[in-house]
Amino acid sequence: AAYGRAFTHSVELAVEDLNLGGGLLLGGKRYMFQVITLDSGYAVDTGRATGERLVNTEKVKYVFGVGTANSLGVQEVTEKNKVLLLTETWSDPVIAPDKVYTFRNMMGGDGQEKSIYSVMKSLYPTKNKVYYQSTDSITWRQGYDVSIPQNEKNGYQTVGIDFADPAITDWYPVVTKIKAAKPDFVDLFMSAVYAGPFFKAAHELGLHPGTQLIWPVGDGIQAALKVAGNEAAEGIYFTQEWDWYGAGMSDTGKAFAKRYKDRYGEEI
Repeated sequence: AAYGRAFTHSVELAVEDLNLGGGLLLGGKRYMFQVITLDSGYAVDTGRATGERLVNTEKVKYVFGVGTANSLGVQEVTEKNKVLLLTETWSDPVIAPDKVYTFRNMMGGDGQEKSIYSVMKSLYPTKNKVYYQSTDSITWRQGYDVSIPQNEKNGYQTVGIDFADPAITDWYPVVTKIKAAKPDFVDLFMSAVYAGPFFKAAHELGLHPGTQLIWPVGDGIQAALKVAGNEAAEGIYFTQEWDWYGAGMSDTGKAFAKRYKDRYGEEI
């Protein structure tokens, strides 16, 4: 839900700017834009249903989707109707050669893993034992299907793979099991709703900083740390996180962050 809310607000601001600038001029005709928001529930079936409504009933020409599961459903509708789907996903199956009307604004799972593990190799050249922990869904299994063989080829040893029940609320037994495997790294494929309780359990049971936690899909860290506490962030590495208020952010980015907060009453 945190992803969907942030994505919706950002699209609203972008459309506002586009319309204030006169809309889009195509073939001598000027078009203004309207935002229609539906909740896909981050699932393939509901994604398909929202896609059908957007394309067949609302007659939209552009769909912005958040994440892999819902995009897999939406694109069943958008592709055959030649509607553009612009999605926030790392999953390579969403961006396949036959998905000619689907685009993403971030690297795929293999690229993210290459990025983070190149950093790990530099920081921890003698460590190579990896435990892969996720929740059980097609999204995360697809990610590990790519990343685990890739990491093993690059010299990393797999000491455990676990897919937790999506209904999980108690991560303490899972963290205890991970500790017993004595990994150097725990590679986490999970959304913020799971990561927050996981980080809390990991911190309280002393899993890290001795074991480094890698969160390749780490957008939503603020939401996760609201649950776990800021002290739980030590020893965690992310591939998807923007510091909108840091020294490295451009003036344009800082202005957008301020506008977002002023409009919606929350941090971007």
